[in-house]
Amino acid sequence: MRYYPIFLDLKDKTCLVIGAGKVGRRKIRTLLNCGAKKIFVLDPYNCLPEDLSSHPRLEFKRNNFQPSDLNEVSLVFVCTNDKELNQTIASECKKRNIFCNVANAPEQGDFILPSIFTQGDLCLAISTGGHSPALARKIRQDLEQVFGPEYFLLTRLMSKIRPLVLSLGLEQQENASIFRQLTSSELLDALKLKELGKVEKVLKKILPPNLHMHIGGLIDDISKNF
Repeated sequence: MRYYPIFLDLKDKTCLVIGAGKVGRRKIRTLLNCGAKKIFVLDPYNCLPEDLSSHPRLEFKRNNFQPSDLNEVSLVFVCTNDKELNQTIASECKKRNIFCNVANAPEQGDFILPSIFTQGDLCLAISTGGHSPALARKIRQDLEQVFGPEYFLLTRLMSKIRPLVLSLGLEQQENASIFRQLTSSELLDALKLKELGKVEKVLKKILPPNLHMHIGGLIDDISKNF
């Protein structure tokens, strides 16, 4: 395996996207959805649609690339059809130790982007090491048939339960046991069938008694996402 799998927190990161065509726009939308602090976009030919060009975290310039555009940038996405330009940008990034992705020539950059399937905060990333994007896409489509909306609901439920359990100050083994019981219980089936009574029953069975006062709120939160 050549590539190191990683999920990045972009909330304090500035990103540069060079090329605002179809591929570039897809990268921009994903970066915005992932909370990038700032996104600079360069393209002397293409324009951005209004929903992107007016976004407060995005700055678009119809300029050609200059090495100075890399100043204070953490990630670079090269999405042009100019092979020579792409190589130049990738080389400049290497000089500055800036991670760079070249959309149509991944071997020139430092990282590739996986095929992604999401259900809320649940995110499954699939990579074939760049050898077959078509296969990665096929696997993603297969996963869509397996991981339905109930996985989003369980992920959300666990995000609410985890801090409550940790606040009790139990031993790590006790915490781990509670979380394992919850994820291997009938919760998933109950959420799939929207059986809130069963969800409540499972939570009362597994959660420590001093957390039972929170179960009603947990149920209400889940029901809003049906």
